[in-house]
Amino acid sequence: MHIALMFERMLLNNDRSFEQLNTKEMSATEEEFYSVARNIFHSAESRYNIKVDDYELSLMYELFKPMLLK
Repeated sequence: MHIALMFERMLLNNDRSFEQLNTKEMSATEEEFYSVARNIFHSAESRYNIKVDDYELSLMYELFKPMLLK
């Protein structure tokens, strides 16, 4: 559900800008998550001319964190 709403937000309001994530403060699990997520969304970004920003990825990480840290 989050991904569908995320795409809708990006398609309707593409002029948002958020600060970049500080990668120095990220754990190895977070770094891997962001790397994999960016690769997953790459084709959708190209196809729909959007950019999944760090803010959206951080929201997604918070949703998945309990499952990733097991």
